Formats: sequence, C-alpha cells, structure tokens
Amino acid sequence: EHASDDDAAPHAARGYALRLLGRNGDARKALDRALDRDSVHFGARVNHGIIMLAERRLDDAGHDAEVLMRIAPDRINGFALAGFVALAQGRCAEVV
Repeated sequence: EHASDDDAAPHAARGYALRLLGRNGDARKALDRALDRDSVHFGARVNHGIIMLAERRLDDAGHDAEVLMRIAPDRINGFALAGFVALAQGRCAEVV
C-alpha cells in the first residue's frame, strides 16, 4: 500500500534520512513538504528545527522550538532546541 500524496510521514522520514547523511538542503525541502502537509508533525518539526539551527536561521529554529513546546510540552525536544537557539543568539543569561 502506498502513502497518499497528502501524507506527511514519507516526506518526514526522507528529510530525517537526508539530514543524517549531511544533505541539509535536500532534507529541508523534504521536511518543508512534510510540514506543508502536517504543520505539527513532531519528527518533521524536530528535524526542521535542527537544520534551521545548523544553517543559523535562528528565528526559524526558534519558531520550530515554540511549536514543539506547544504540541509536546512533556517532551524535551522543543526546550532543548530553544536552549540551543538562545545559546547561538548569546541570550543564555536571559533564559536561565
């Protein structure tokens, strides 16, 4: 059985795999497609945030962190991403 065109999961999985291979540009495109289909897909949002952080697109990474903290407040991923964004922005003293 094939996934439907509006299913975010295959795009999220492809983005994750491409990120692990260091192909961030291709990974970002796949993750953008996943998030276009499901803006709160947890795995896609986490990996998108990691790529945004790596590309120093800190406002975008911060947005991903905010979404993650809202959709999964019991999981550490959003808070960790927010901490790394604050560190990259030199705002750690404000956050602590």
